[in-house]
Formats: sequence, C-alpha cells, structure tokens
Amino acid sequence: MSHHKEHSFDAYCKTILRRTAANAHKQRKRLAVREIPFSGLSETELNRLCCYDDYESDKQIFTACGREIEIRCDALCLALEALTQRQRDILLLSSCFGLTDNEIGQLLHLPRSTVQYQRKAVLDYIRELMEVTNEQ
Repeated sequence: MSHHKEHSFDAYCKTILRRTAANAHKQRKRLAVREIPFSGLSETELNRLCCYDDYESDKQIFTACGREIEIRCDALCLALEALTQRQRDILLLSSCFGLTDNEIGQLLHLPRSTVQYQRKAVLDYIRELMEVTNEQ
C-alpha cells in the first residue's frame, strides 16, 4: 500500500507541475498580446512615454523689448551673454518671436538695413561659437 501512495503522490506532483507550467505559458501568451517591448516602440511612441524634470536652474530667461524667452541650452546661453543687448534683441526678436527686420527696426528705432546687417552678423557669430562649443 505504501508503494501505491508513493506513485499517487508522484502523479499528483507531476500533474500540479504540468498545470502550473501550462498556466504560466497561457499567461505569457496573454501578456504578449497586450505588451510591447520598448525596443518595438517607434520614436514617437517613446517620446510620449518620457517625462522631463523642469528645474529653474536649467534655464535662463532673456528679455528683448519687454518680451521674455526661456533658453535651456547652456552653450546658447553663453553665446547670447557674449552679445550686446542690442544684438541680443535683434536676434531674439527675429529668431524667437518671428518679427521682420522692418518691425524690429521700428521697435529699436533703427533703419531696416542696419537690423538686417546686424542680424546676419550676429547669426554668423553665434554659429561660429556653437560650432566651437560642439567640437570641444
């Protein structure tokens, strides 16, 4: 009789292990239908999942004719600080606020040609500074 109990217990244990393994495989299949690995996500989907911390120390605020713009790039902040206030105003009003040379000239009481010349010179200067910074 003892021998029969051993076989019964052995069969019971094997049945439990088979059913547990079968349940685990079914669970994996159910999850595989609903879950996608990160490597399978597109760039757009990954961007929707990310979260960025916003710290006051990570940005600098520049003002141009009473309008404020936040800059988060340290290299760009350094380049903007190297400019005179008038050069910075021209660049920010043009690039960030989309004003034309004529509109900037009216705000700063300068001829349009002066604004155009300084805007081009400042953009060239900023481009050089940024290239040097990126090379380092």
